[in-house]
Amino acid sequence: MEHDPKLDWPVEMQELFREAIHLWRRFAIEGEMTVDGDLRRVTELETRLDDLLAEDQTGTVAQNLYKRYVKHRDQLLFFLRHPGVQPTNNACESALRPSVIHRKVTNGFRSEGGAKAYAALATVIATAKRQGRLVFDGLVELMGKPVLPFLDTSDP
Repeated sequence: MEHDPKLDWPVEMQELFREAIHLWRRFAIEGEMTVDGDLRRVTELETRLDDLLAEDQTGTVAQNLYKRYVKHRDQLLFFLRHPGVQPTNNACESALRPSVIHRKVTNGFRSEGGAKAYAALATVIATAKRQGRLVFDGLVELMGKPVLPFLDTSDP
């Protein structure tokens, strides 16, 4: 059986993105790289990406992925030029997960108002957690002082 070089393209793209994410982590999280070294390495990865996108994948199993990558070329390695931007959307997916589980367990909401109320509450809870605050304190801040004194967490 003859080896088809077009089958290597998806693997090479995957390797490129792994290297790019590793580079981002070293620079953005660990602070190991110098700006000069970072820019040189970013340029190398962008050149490799351009070379890979120059290989037409029409008629291969990667055709749809190839078209999407060509269309969004400018955004594929955006996180390397802007270290504050995450390379993945894992944080967004993690934030949405409780809502998805709630929807599956309850089989959805019975009204649009219920869905909106749940979304608002979930947003307040997620924001309080991201800010490192107690969720209860965030809710109290929005709704006012608790009616029952034993629920009050503020100092006397």
